[in-house]
Amino acid sequence: MATRKAAAVKVIRFACIAVTIGFSFVATASKREAVEEKFWTNVIDRKTFDVSDVGSLQPGAVAQRNQWLQHRYGAFAMSATTGWSGWATDAPTRRSAERAALRLCRERGSGVRDCEIKISFQNQCGSVVGADHHSGFGTAVDLEQARELATKSCEELGPGCKVFWEGCSYPA
Repeated sequence: MATRKAAAVKVIRFACIAVTIGFSFVATASKREAVEEKFWTNVIDRKTFDVSDVGSLQPGAVAQRNQWLQHRYGAFAMSATTGWSGWATDAPTRRSAERAALRLCRERGSGVRDCEIKISFQNQCGSVVGADHHSGFGTAVDLEQARELATKSCEELGPGCKVFWEGCSYPA
């Protein structure tokens, strides 16, 4: 009789453990579902920021908010004696943009040697505005602002300023 009683106690204990474990799994599953539901609700409710509107951001903010993107560089070079020029946009480094602009300036000017970098920029736009004997340069987060800066600097030197070159290099 004692053996039957011991066996019955073991079965009852096993049943209690099984029921407890079962409840535990049910409780864990419902907890997990509640956590997942809360997570997805937060994701859906979270406000997102549109990276396509880079024109409204300050220059540092573009690079800061788009850390996962690769920076792009641009440059403009010009010869003071001949007026020949060269430019580059979407270069992977500032140095490569400046070298490409200088190379193009020399090639277009048939080997002119006094080409020099007038502007270089990162994740922005550049504009060159000029007249017969003077020019202005500007860089900003969009072409309109770069053009305004270049026009203002050109007009400080004299009248007749017109847009000569513009280009942008945004992160890729």
